[in-house]
Amino acid sequence: MENMLTESALTTTLQEAAATLTLTMVRAARVPLLSVHAAPMAATYGIWVNEPLYMAARWIVYIGSTSNMRRRVTEHRQTYRDCQGIEPENVLISVLPSSTHALAQWAESSLLEHVRPAINLVLPGSGCKGRGRVREAGNPTPFRVLHPRVASVADPVAQEHLRRQVIAHLSKTAAPDWCMDQLRRPD
Repeated sequence: MENMLTESALTTTLQEAAATLTLTMVRAARVPLLSVHAAPMAATYGIWVNEPLYMAARWIVYIGSTSNMRRRVTEHRQTYRDCQGIEPENVLISVLPSSTHALAQWAESSLLEHVRPAINLVLPGSGCKGRGRVREAGNPTPFRVLHPRVASVADPVAQEHLRRQVIAHLSKTAAPDWCMDQLRRPD
């Protein structure tokens, strides 16, 4: 019984692991999505968008996990090639390989809580999973309202509303001070 962690100690340990994971993702190499060659492995990944709305790639705007990174990269390439307002060559990706999909999912969950990326939280429905795949009553998802498919007609009023939500979200959550302080420290 002496070696058992208390709930408080376990919570602290998990919070420290999540903070370390966040720093690892932020420090990971960012590779252009269009040129990355991914293996069919489990991984957690972050997407950065080098566009003014998304802080010119200074903060992670999407976090995901997958059991097959090669397939997921292909899916994301299609998403960004087929949307207005984001140039595909301005999309960068950081990949953290995992030994299992379950570990990748835990990392994704931890990062979502810590990073609070704008596309996941303000603009869900960017891809083929979850809300990206299942459209509610045939209506476009928030991501597709702000970034409609190339051949689609945009709704400027709805786009401006979502643009303001993204800016407000990023102003509250992007690059928290603790993370920026850690990044300035030498390894």
